[in-house]
Amino acid sequence: MNLSGPYFTVYTAFQKDGDIDYKSISNYINYLIRNGADKLYLMPYNGRYSQLSMDEILSLNRFVIKESKVANKETLVIVSDPIHCSTADSIKFAVDAKKNGADLFSSICREKFYSNEQIISHYEKLGDANIPIFIHNMPFLSATDSQIIHWPIDLVYNLSKLDHVFAMKEDTKDINYAKKLMELPIEAKLIFAGRKSYLLELIDLNIDGYLNGISMINPAISHHFWELYKNKKIKDLSDFVKKVDDPFWDVLVKRLGWHRCNKASLEYFKIMKRNERLPMICLSDDEFTYVSDFWDKHVNEINKCIKFVLYQQEANQKDS
Repeated sequence: MNLSGPYFTVYTAFQKDGDIDYKSISNYINYLIRNGADKLYLMPYNGRYSQLSMDEILSLNRFVIKESKVANKETLVIVSDPIHCSTADSIKFAVDAKKNGADLFSSICREKFYSNEQIISHYEKLGDANIPIFIHNMPFLSATDSQIIHWPIDLVYNLSKLDHVFAMKEDTKDINYAKKLMELPIEAKLIFAGRKSYLLELIDLNIDGYLNGISMINPAISHHFWELYKNKKIKDLSDFVKKVDDPFWDVLVKRLGWHRCNKASLEYFKIMKRNERLPMICLSDDEFTYVSDFWDKHVNEINKCIKFVLYQQEANQKDS
């Protein structure tokens, strides 16, 4: 199982009335795979699990697995458990994921942090599902003082020794913490999340992979970045980050927030509507105009850097 390289998020689309828009999700999966994505990750927050029922999450997991494998049976597919649930329920979701053909199962474990033993017990029991586990180590909320805390380094090390743990998504965006993790003598792959300027700070650590950001609009961006990254072409990387990735974060995300501007960006490229389900709200028409104005200009900058066809043209052809 090749766990190195870029991972691509599957976003959950909604219709105007709040129903899940499975057709748009299918179109997006096929769009990603057609443009070179080989690792798809349906994760809780980008997948809007907070807005879904348990049954809907189960159905969505099955749908994403099936659509991805039909598009390309070699696609590596990761689905997740609900953000808040018991370990017993996590095991049920993991068993179902294996039954339906997922390659890995991601568990986030958002209960407050009491002890290392608590978290180890959770992931130990997930071994009963007999599917490779992808740990989503998002910072905990402390049970004692409600402060946000990183996963203890020794906890990560001990979890990595579990035979069924194959990878971990590192979600702190903390350079010093990331360096400590990369010093651990572990076989489990460490997949990093964060803007590309952050990943640039980690280039000497030979990270295993990363979760896409701006390349949600086209996997070619991630593959171009990853090729430069693995070959340590520092000047080209720095130019790429400055011209392609930084504006996305500093102009769009900073003003509108990660989750909503992603959906709006996908609407601009005619991939899915920006509709959300309460309590999440989508961007207003005025905010969407701001997103559109940004992409009208930024698409050309991207194409200069990676010498790719205009995404808007491709999207329009597909939409027509």
